[in-house]
Amino acid sequence: TKYTLRRSNFFTSDANVTKDKAVAYGMDSEKTIVFPWGVDLEHFSKKEERGKKEGFILFCNRSWEARYGVDVLARAFVKVARQHEDIRLILLNGGSQGANIRRILQSGGVEEYVTFGGQISQTDLPRWYHMADLYISPSHVDGSSVSLMEALACGLPCLVSDIPANKEWVFEDENGWLFRDGDADHLAEKILAAIRQREKLPGVGESARKSAEMRADWKKNAEALMKVYETIIKKK
Repeated sequence: TKYTLRRSNFFTSDANVTKDKAVAYGMDSEKTIVFPWGVDLEHFSKKEERGKKEGFILFCNRSWEARYGVDVLARAFVKVARQHEDIRLILLNGGSQGANIRRILQSGGVEEYVTFGGQISQTDLPRWYHMADLYISPSHVDGSSVSLMEALACGLPCLVSDIPANKEWVFEDENGWLFRDGDADHLAEKILAAIRQREKLPGVGESARKSAEMRADWKKNAEALMKVYETIIKKK
């Protein structure tokens, strides 16, 4: 990696944390750009306002692999569901940690409160974001997460692990909240806090959408990246 970076003409990263690591490995900082890919803001749009609904729905579409920490969310959900019978959890996708995640939910007696949506097409995905009150990403390792950008674009308040890349996108009490990475107890506390202050969620959702409009617009970002590439080619 160090050999390649030191001999590269340019380095594109989707997060500052990745860029900093590349520079530490020998990449020239003047030949780098941070470029979050972004999402289609027309497809992933803010849901129409609806009347007050019963219950509180959590949503997570991270893959069920160790690096994405869905087991942490499962343990936190057990704790929260014991205090709030009207809470529900939607889990999409699947993965090698599926048996462990289901075991946590079953042993905690809360599996009946979970909807397992499986694999969902990009066409249908916004509808699932719109069902939820709170998006959760418990990932242990990430760059600029596309699913996080999708949630922000849908105007969904986000509760994410406090890893460096997430902290570039989510700001406490503005467009969402952070919890200590890997700490199911802290995640449960933050979910309960969100439930208690649910009257604030529409405003947080508005800020989430604005975050996406400012930084996660794929059309604008793609144009900017192409201009960078054109400049590099002209210099050669």
